[in-house]
Amino acid sequence: MERELAKVRRNIYVSRAISKLQEKSQEYINFLEIFEHKYTQEAVKAALRELYMFNREIKDIKGLTAALIIKNYHL
Repeated sequence: MERELAKVRRNIYVSRAISKLQEKSQEYINFLEIFEHKYTQEAVKAALRELYMFNREIKDIKGLTAALIIKNYHL
């Protein structure tokens, strides 16, 4: 998951959205770990790959990530 997270941080919109969180990257990593235990690691990785291609402003990074994880979980 670290490789996908490093890649997704290169996206300017994702980077800006993460920087708006209170604890920044650590809060987002903790959020991903919770979903990794609840769903699968593959669903989280697929969501991060999809998030990397996002090309507009992200208002709620956690909500968008959760939606993508749930969407990819059922594939």
